[in-house]
Amino acid sequence: MKSANGAQNFKMTKRRRSPPVILDHSDEEEARIQQAIADDPDTWEFTGNIVDRPTPPVRLARKHGLPDDAFLTDEGYFRIPPHLRPLIEGDGVAVTLHLDRKVVNELKKSDPEGWEDRACELLKKAVGL
Repeated sequence: MKSANGAQNFKMTKRRRSPPVILDHSDEEEARIQQAIADDPDTWEFTGNIVDRPTPPVRLARKHGLPDDAFLTDEGYFRIPPHLRPLIEGDGVAVTLHLDRKVVNELKKSDPEGWEDRACELLKKAVGL
């Protein structure tokens, strides 16, 4: 259809997206994926027992010498109570830092969970804090 000035007009229609296609993995591929998950020290499956591998809120509470449920609601959700906010917010700054893989592996060797804290402590000593 053309308008009076000769420009072509197009009718706008709503574009519909088709649903995503979900492909099932073959048994071999699934086994390879599960093995990769098992081999990754930073990946773990929560078993429901916080003693086996504590969740981040529990690790945060233990780091500050608080009870395991200090940062959990009764329903099990993470929360930061107002009276504890100054304790954990501190003056830390999130940064992106590229380190040699050997350095990171050495920091993670004793405990993969607290390697960033150990790195921070080492940097503090290095700069004289």
